[in-house]
Amino acid sequence: MVLGSIMLIVVVYVVYSNNQFSQKAIPVTGEVISYDSHESSDDDGGSTTMYTPTYGYSYNGKNYTYTSSTSSSSPDYDIGEKVEVLVDPDNPEEVLVNAFWERWLIVVILGFMGSMFTGLGYMAYRLMGNSNL
Repeated sequence: MVLGSIMLIVVVYVVYSNNQFSQKAIPVTGEVISYDSHESSDDDGGSTTMYTPTYGYSYNGKNYTYTSSTSSSSPDYDIGEKVEVLVDPDNPEEVLVNAFWERWLIVVILGFMGSMFTGLGYMAYRLMGNSNL
């Protein structure tokens, strides 16, 4: 139950952090300029090619690139496809790609796992507490 609660606290922090960043960030148009690929192995000895996009964007006349922190088993965008990039005006190298998985992947995963762990932990606590009567 404690582990699940910690996960849910992280979810709240990420949501708050994303919201704070979005409020101060300046939206600019970015472009997918390339993909890095790597092999991801599973426990059964199989592997999957994972793709990590790199975006290019301009802010105040200067060009920047950003490599995503998320990868997927298929490219999410075509090379040259336009995307909205949220840029920190105080530090233009700090960005957030305004796409669902870029912004909310960690929230979805930790939110689900945190809810499950907390719920199962609470149920186990209740069952153990009731069996001592």
